[in-house]
Amino acid sequence: VLEHLEQLLVVRDDHEAEALAKVCGALATTIVPSSLEKLVGSCLDHAAAHLMVRDVSSLDFGNVVDILAGYAVHRSRSSHPELTRGAMELLVSRVSDAELSDVVRLLGASADLSFSDPALYRPLSVYILQNRFKLNGDQLGYCAQKFAKVKSSLQNASQLFASLRVGLEIELGPFGQLGPAAVSTAVAGFLRAHKELPFVRDVLFPYAETLGWETFSVEDLAHFYDGLSRAPEDLEGVEDIAGHVADAIGSMVGPDTPANVVTLLCLSFSRLAPENKPLLEAVFQRAAQIAPELTAPRVAMIVSGLTVVDTEDLPTRDQFLEQLQPSFLRCLEEPTLHQGTLYQFVTAIGIGRDTSLATTLRGATTAALLRLVPEMPGSSVCGVAQALVDLGWDEPDVCAVVAERLDTTRYDVAPERFAAAVADLRS
Repeated sequence: VLEHLEQLLVVRDDHEAEALAKVCGALATTIVPSSLEKLVGSCLDHAAAHLMVRDVSSLDFGNVVDILAGYAVHRSRSSHPELTRGAMELLVSRVSDAELSDVVRLLGASADLSFSDPALYRPLSVYILQNRFKLNGDQLGYCAQKFAKVKSSLQNASQLFASLRVGLEIELGPFGQLGPAAVSTAVAGFLRAHKELPFVRDVLFPYAETLGWETFSVEDLAHFYDGLSRAPEDLEGVEDIAGHVADAIGSMVGPDTPANVVTLLCLSFSRLAPENKPLLEAVFQRAAQIAPELTAPRVAMIVSGLTVVDTEDLPTRDQFLEQLQPSFLRCLEEPTLHQGTLYQFVTAIGIGRDTSLATTLRGATTAALLRLVPEMPGSSVCGVAQALVDLGWDEPDVCAVVAERLDTTRYDVAPERFAAAVADLRS
């Protein structure tokens, strides 16, 4: 079906804007195996070429949200900022007359696409505040998670999260219908954005135990754990909750665990590694099994977690790293490798410098750095400078391109971080 869709988008140029929007919406909600993600990206690339010469302003609000949703879900495979930014600006001016469900979807797509302009979120946050009592439990948890991703762009974050918390407390009552998925997304939002540990610890976590961990899918639990891993470091008590969630996940992970769950857990372990050897073994064993078929962003999530885990907790770590090296090399050598994915690889390799990984991947990594550092934001360039020091890599060409990009983006990062990066390069 995807191959036929791709051919239609290539050979015909008479597709109407509404039909193209429906294609994007369908691809946003279709779960495809990792082996087909590149084909989905190709379909979206061709759809974008058509949409750029169509009158998108004539479409219904929901149709334009479908366009954004498609590129938000598959952003690592198909990125068209001019198209998505234009669609977002068009929708913001029409929010007041839209359906609530479409506005919630718009919030999710804009957050996933990393739009950061406060002017884009002001109408969304006002609309959702005005209609907060119409949100169901799933929508409340979803809004908390997505607003958390863009908290720095919100001018009324405290008011928003207070209102969402009230709505969730109502849903937790005798007449509420808060399900496992909503609990998991709410945990991620409240811990990440508002340091609401008491609400998570005293309200959401006990409610999850009341529902019973068996009512959660492994994907729900992965999102629950990921939310805990994103909590600010100064919050105490997160590890205790994470231990219970990790035990529940351990009973569900197996040979058939989906790739999106495995890679999300690997990334979560890079921030909060569980003291659960069977779980770590099962997750990374499954990761090594599916890595040859995964896209570069997903493989980067695996290496991010694997290099952080200590060998005392995962005695087979080095064997897994060796088994995964062909997949790492394949991804680093991809012509379409994204600079954000490369940054994940470099920082992970820097953390795992005590392994053979750094030696094996040095050539491919430095070649990718020469190609992609000029596209990196200042914060990533600072991280690359630190990783080069950690690794002891002193190739003049790489240091020169990092220094040049650092100078170009010097006003985009905090002065102290810029100074630290300069010191790293000089060393």
